[in-house]
Amino acid sequence: MKFELVNRASEEEQHVSDIECILIHGDKIFSCSDDGKVKIWSSDLKLQHEWKAHDYAVLHLLIFGSNLYTASVDMTIKIWDMDNQYSLKNTLEDHEEGVRRLATNGTKIYSGDDKGEVRVWTPEGNLLLFYGMVEEVWDLHVDKSYIYTVRDRDVIMASIKDTSDQYTIAKSIQGRAPMRITGDTLAFMERDGVVVNIHDVSQGFPRRGQLKGHEKIVTAMAGWTGYVATGGYDQEVRFWDTKALSSVGTCKIPGTVTAMGASPEGDVYVACEDGILCRVKAT
Repeated sequence: MKFELVNRASEEEQHVSDIECILIHGDKIFSCSDDGKVKIWSSDLKLQHEWKAHDYAVLHLLIFGSNLYTASVDMTIKIWDMDNQYSLKNTLEDHEEGVRRLATNGTKIYSGDDKGEVRVWTPEGNLLLFYGMVEEVWDLHVDKSYIYTVRDRDVIMASIKDTSDQYTIAKSIQGRAPMRITGDTLAFMERDGVVVNIHDVSQGFPRRGQLKGHEKIVTAMAGWTGYVATGGYDQEVRFWDTKALSSVGTCKIPGTVTAMGASPEGDVYVACEDGILCRVKAT
């Protein structure tokens, strides 16, 4: 399979500093950056809307219903009304360190920070619970039974209950961020940062295998059904079949990767240092 860089945001419209997160929602591409801005793009990376969401770096984005949530190094989460020109609905100020990641289990909003705490909110922003995790939350995923967190030493699967801030560590696996769960596949990096581990999302989280090919540390990952894409300091995006555990292609990109996002069809949007944003597609 051949992958090519088919679109790139113009220098006039791109962020002026590193992009931290790319979120794909329908036919819109959302990006947030160290410049404090959120930008919305068409699928071919024409700028449609932008605004200053925080005075400091915006680290992550989440959409739930008609709300867009932004997490910032300024220790706040802001909720924006997508049905009302992204007007500000609420600012959540309970975190004590920078908020790195956001996630949802389909009913509640979860946020993880640099103190190693995960807070649980109603969609409107009412604080329900918080969990003190093992280490800083560099990546976060939540389902009905578990909170998955990772920094640079271990992936932690914590068994939780909706009514208590107590949890039990169901599984701990050596590894580091980035981490992605897509369907029945859990993907994350070995502690060396260059080998991709693939595990099943099932009882015991058994290892399916490893993907090797990167020569430098991987900093971003995107996933869609049956596939994962990875990129980092080697300025190359690699595409993997997570069932066959094989490489299906590579694509050179113009810089160190800072964030990635994938559409259900497998179009991969890649951010590189200094605000570069591009689209890679199978051809």
